[in-house]
Amino acid sequence: MTFKEVDFLREFFWHQLSASAHPVRTPLRVTGNLMTILVVTKYKDMRTTTNLYLSSMAFSDLLIFLCMPLDLYRIWRAKVVVTKGRVRGVILVLWISHRAKALEEKEGDDWRKRFESR
Repeated sequence: MTFKEVDFLREFFWHQLSASAHPVRTPLRVTGNLMTILVVTKYKDMRTTTNLYLSSMAFSDLLIFLCMPLDLYRIWRAKVVVTKGRVRGVILVLWISHRAKALEEKEGDDWRKRFESR
């Protein structure tokens, strides 16, 4: 890995850390998510399917907000080596999973019937 690539990765990770902890957005983000969760848990008439889904996303957003900077810092400190082979491997795995999903959607339940009939 060249010095230019290392500098790019450091700059990228610090940008991600600073973006997740922006001084204006952070209080609004945390307050909005907490209010959503509190309203849905406090008022029983607000427990509709949509509101429960939104409160679930708010809870998930809070967890990501709290845990992602630590994870990015851990990755940055680990000095992960990105090689062409690893990138190609990830692309291959993603391509295979995409093709499998496309075939599953194309075949529908027919492939299960054919497999069970054997």
